[in-house]
Amino acid sequence: MEAAPRASAAGTEVGAPVRSSHIRSNDRKRVACQGCDVQIGAMAKTATIARPSPALSKPREGRRGRPKKGTAGLVTEQIVAVATELFFERGLAATNMDDVAARAHSSKRTLYARFPSKEALFETVIISFIRERLQFVQSVKSADETPTQTLLSLGERFLEQVLTPETVSLYRLLVCESDKFPNLPRILEEEGWEPTIRLIAEVLRQDSVLRGVDDDEIRFLAETFLALTAESPLRRASLGLQPPKMTDQIRKDLRRAILIFRNGYISQRSVS
Repeated sequence: MEAAPRASAAGTEVGAPVRSSHIRSNDRKRVACQGCDVQIGAMAKTATIARPSPALSKPREGRRGRPKKGTAGLVTEQIVAVATELFFERGLAATNMDDVAARAHSSKRTLYARFPSKEALFETVIISFIRERLQFVQSVKSADETPTQTLLSLGERFLEQVLTPETVSLYRLLVCESDKFPNLPRILEEEGWEPTIRLIAEVLRQDSVLRGVDDDEIRFLAETFLALTAESPLRRASLGLQPPKMTDQIRKDLRRAILIFRNGYISQRSVS
């Protein structure tokens, strides 16, 4: 006997043809975000996500109660790691707090004491993820590196963290869910964009050609550097036009972009 068609959230049978004229604008967005969740789930199969600690992953016998003294930080890390895993596997809409508590082997009381809502947990996951990635991008100029080599090292480190299945999955998720989280723009600005710009600006100030350039000009150059080196690879990976990983072609394009970038501001300085 054939199973009856399931109804979607919008009231349409799954598998049945959908007429665009019958879909309201909000429904179109819902369908689009469901598509994002499907893409995220598929990519998560190949992503290497930080797994919870084996010691914390073992189910505890007996009643789940208050964490032992001195383990509160570990419990919070476990919850964030599990939530990250679930958000990447299922997407935001299909993940609920009960699932997080169950997989983290934590009581719901413990979970809600730390994160009063799924939105608060999602924001913590984003902040934790961004901070972890930025730690790997920190660059210190070597004594034997030229300014061009320093910029190339910075660009490669940044792209190695951006072009991963996890980062691309999160980027897609943020595009789908940004309107539901009014704090997201502020979080992305404070935790992602501004620290990255400050890091690039610090590297640019080490270039003797830019000695004496004011902060506004340095910031403009840092934003230009980020756009030239990272915007296109991230966009193409997010659209599925290229795999989310560093390739020889991307390294070649990065070197060309940096040469154009540095020659450009050298020419500007010589003219002025």
